Amino acid sequence: MKKDFCFHCGMKLDDDSKFCKNCGQKVNDDTQVSEQLANQSFMENSTERKTIYDGSVHKCSNCGEIIGSFVTVCPTCGKEIRGIHSVSSTQELVTKLENISAKKMPITEEKRSVMKMVFGKDFKNENKLKEALDDFEKQKEEEKASLIINFTVPNSKEDIMEFMILAASNINVKKGTDDVITKAWIAKLDQVYQKAKIIMYDNPSFVELKNMYENKKKEIRRAKLKLYSIFTGFFIVCFAFPLFMAGIERNPIATITITVVIVIIALLAIFLLNKRYNLLDRL
Repeated sequence: MKKDFCFHCGMKLDDDSKFCKNCGQKVNDDTQVSEQLANQSFMENSTERKTIYDGSVHKCSNCGEIIGSFVTVCPTCGKEIRGIHSVSSTQELVTKLENISAKKMPITEEKRSVMKMVFGKDFKNENKLKEALDDFEKQKEEEKASLIINFTVPNSKEDIMEFMILAASNINVKKGTDDVITKAWIAKLDQVYQKAKIIMYDNPSFVELKNMYENKKKEIRRAKLKLYSIFTGFFIVCFAFPLFMAGIERNPIATITITVVIVIIALLAIFLLNKRYNLLDRL
């Protein structure tokens, strides 16, 4: 179907004309016009500068003031902010860890084929079954440790603060720092702090996060120093004392001298370690 008017100049067209008698342009049908309009629209859209918004802006329901992170009362109107949700990323990590802990090893008698598939052997006595259970629990611990270390921490301030609290609260130095789970949480603590230094360095909340990190690292260093001290004392009792008792009758002077030297070296090692950790605490 042809147009009644020229698409370019607006002049009325004759019924059988193929070109406009005013501007000389070729007469287009509806399909060609639609294609031209579509191409024109595409060119305009492709060169138009666009603004893309990312993330969420939280505002007070009473006055519309923008609410910052961890704010419970609107700074403008004083309205209490209710319905504040905890950070979902930490909840996701905790849920995944709980799911791993809830895993049960298949019952041997009922699912022996499954056991053989997983561990490569069947279990015919309690000792082998106990060994399999221990291996299964060890696998779970390693799986949880891997999840903790590799779980991505989002870049928002709320997530970083929540992960720092979560990591610090899961490091119990009284129970030791050498198990695979505690090592994973210590690694996560360092990860979160390094990310915070980049993202939150100019944020007032970084001071609080830094203090939390440094206090926990001090606890870890002191726990390690205590462990080294216990090991050194155990070495003196188990090695130096029997040596002293065995040689005191044959050569008292040499035996006493060697024993004193061993004790001095052990005490000096403890002193230097303590000095090193105290220096690190002041940094």
